[in-house]
Amino acid sequence: MNVIPAIDLLGGSVVRLTRGDSSAVTRYQQFGTPHQVAEKWEREGAQALHIVDLDAAKSRGDNTPVVKTILQSVGIPVQLGGGIRTRERADALFALGVTRIIVGTLAFERPQDLHALVTEYGSERIVVALDYMHDEVMIRGWESTTKVTLQDALSTFIPLGVDTFLLTSISQDGLLLGPDCRTLKTILDTNPANIYAAGGVSSLKDLRRLHSVGVAGVVVGKALYEERFTLPEALRLIQSLEGGSKPRERFD
Repeated sequence: MNVIPAIDLLGGSVVRLTRGDSSAVTRYQQFGTPHQVAEKWEREGAQALHIVDLDAAKSRGDNTPVVKTILQSVGIPVQLGGGIRTRERADALFALGVTRIIVGTLAFERPQDLHALVTEYGSERIVVALDYMHDEVMIRGWESTTKVTLQDALSTFIPLGVDTFLLTSISQDGLLLGPDCRTLKTILDTNPANIYAAGGVSSLKDLRRLHSVGVAGVVVGKALYEERFTLPEALRLIQSLEGGSKPRERFD
């Protein structure tokens, strides 16, 4: 199971939101600039980084110059999500050096473009974000509902060649109340896909639970920034659970 530190960008700064609410922002200037944060996670053993451009997700500009600086500062793969709603934007991010993109709105509104991206770049470089509230997938920065359930979404996108999904529990995101393991287990039991989880992780115990559920990876944000545990502690736990095997160096 991969443990991937999150770097959420808003106005060029590293932040965390609560349930995606831009009025509930916590800034983490004490960790330094975004590229310094990225370097910290790499130095502590991260094998990949997860970046979310919140400005792009909310259609209020983007943090492309900041992302470019991060890419120039680290040597590990970077996956990026937030506001990637056109083929042109996806192409530009790949050209910039992003290893993998995460799309949500595009997948639901332009499935033909999703299929084209998977065909051109390979399924290992495209992730579909399923951000859900009460089993209903939300898009456009969590501001619009698709009225589509998680199971129906998976049934739609797997035939298009998608094999990796990031499930974020909106109701748990940023609250440090634990992940939605019940939903994750149901999805994993019924779908042949790589499932990454986000939202609610607060402790090493939560990581142990997610590992037992069988997710391919977990994105961790607030718990690391609030120092509930350290990244080295998390990586050591997963290594012990997996019989001492070294962390994977690339996305699944």
